[in-house]
Formats: sequence, C-alpha cells, structure tokens
Amino acid sequence: MGCYMAKPKDPGLHLRLLQAASTEFTEKGFAATNLTEVGQRAEVTKGGVYFHFRGKEELFFAVIDYWREAQRQVIQAPADGEPATLRAFLVGYLEFHFQHPEASGLMRVLAAEMRDRFTTRVREDHQAALRAIRSRIR
Repeated sequence: MGCYMAKPKDPGLHLRLLQAASTEFTEKGFAATNLTEVGQRAEVTKGGVYFHFRGKEELFFAVIDYWREAQRQVIQAPADGEPATLRAFLVGYLEFHFQHPEASGLMRVLAAEMRDRFTTRVREDHQAALRAIRSRIR
C-alpha cells in the first residue's frame, strides 16, 4: 500500500498567474491569449490555471482588478501629515505607468476587445478612479 502525499500549496502561484496573464494579455490581446501559455509562463499546468480561475475571461478581469488596485494605492490621498502636492501625485502616477507598462496595455485591451463585456462593477470602478484623479489634480 503506497502513501501519497499532497503536493504542498504554492503561496506565490496566484500572483505568478496574474503577472503571467498580464504579460500575455498585454502582448497578444485577449483573443490571442491562451491559458496553456499563461500556465507555462507561471510554471504551472493549464489545470493549475483552471484551479484558480474558471476561464480566460475571469482571469482577465482578475488581472484588471489587480492592476487597478495597485494604481489605486498610488492615487489615494496622502497619509496624515504628508503634503498633498500636485507634483508628487503626478510623479507617482507617471512612475506607476512607466514601471508597469502592462497596466496601461491592459486598459487598451479592455477598451478595444472587451468593451462589450464591461461589467457594472468595472464601469463604476473606472469612473471612481477617474473621479479620484480629477479630485487630486484639483
């Protein structure tokens, strides 16, 4: 009788999948991206991708959420005691996009290929982000 041990959970896999998918979607667009290649880039099987995400569309929107949250951290109001300068905000915003070009690339894919699949939540989140940016600039 053999003893089978479960493979230990990989705590970094979810993030690796988001990063791999970010690169694939940015380079190839939504339609040309396949989950096998996302898995290969994240060093997991296609089944490993499906273990975390039900499909390509769910993965795409998870990637959008990931980058929107990262951007939200940059554009949020400064902590108490920090000066709220327009220069600091703009530098942080631009640095984010220069350091993470995939975030901007994904927004182009979203606008070009996924426009009809926008959910109410994605639209509201996008509008809230634009309001926050306008507020900070004012």
